[in-house]
Order: sequence, then structure tokens, then C-alpha cells
Amino acid sequence: MFDIAEFHLVGRIGSIKIFDNLVRVSVAANGSYKKEGIWIERTHWNEVVIFDQGTRDYVEQNFSKGDYICTRGTVRQNNYMKGDEQVYTTELIVDQISRLPVKRATPVDHLDDEPAREPAKRATAGKTKAKAPAVASNLDGDIPF
Repeated sequence: MFDIAEFHLVGRIGSIKIFDNLVRVSVAANGSYKKEGIWIERTHWNEVVIFDQGTRDYVEQNFSKGDYICTRGTVRQNNYMKGDEQVYTTELIVDQISRLPVKRATPVDHLDDEPAREPAKRATAGKTKAKAPAVASNLDGDIPF
């Protein structure tokens, strides 16, 4: 059996730091929770690390601050000595990264103000729909209009 520690992170890019052999991307993931009947927004920042040269080049050329992204990878814990002190780190190492379509925020307060829209109908060029067979109903006298 193969065991692995993985992460899946969706959020917006806060910064991209480019080094000689790696790229660090800070990602803001937001959410909300309810406290005493009031919804409270929170933002949590994570920093992911990219070691793969091809992925680093792709990020450097195609991504910028504010982009909405999805990233997946493995979690790795390390430790090292810094002077006389043992330092522990956790790294989120990117295996895949991609840009996501931007979500448009819809104000919840105004949803009732806007009339419902008809769904778009598909063009049926050259196609005919088969009609449903007529079913005799004894309920015709019960219809109130």
C-alpha cells in the first residue's frame, strides 16, 4: 500500500517569490463561519513551494497576483538546526497548478429584486421532437380555471 500526505488548495495568489531553484506562491483561501448568528469572513494564507523547473517556468510566465488558482501536491515535514535551536517546517510541495475561472460575486441581499431569467434554448436546426403520446385524463373537470 502506498501512503501519501496530500493537499488541495483553491484560492487567490497573494505573491510569487522567485528563487534560484524554487518558486514560493502565497495563496489566500477564504471562508466564513457563523458566530452568535453573524457570519464572519476569514482569510487563511498558505505558501506553496514549486521545485519542478517546467512548473516554475509556467508559473513565472502565466500567473500573477490576484489570479484564482487550484493547486495540488504533497505535504512534507522537515527539521534542521539553526544555531542551537531545532527548527521544524511543513512544506506544501506543488505537483499540479492551474488557473480557475473567476467567480462573480452575487450580492445575496439583492437576489429577490432581480426577476428570474428564462433558460437559454438550444437551437434545433433540422431536428424535430417526438410528441409525447396523448393521455386521456379524468381530471379535466377538476381544473379550477
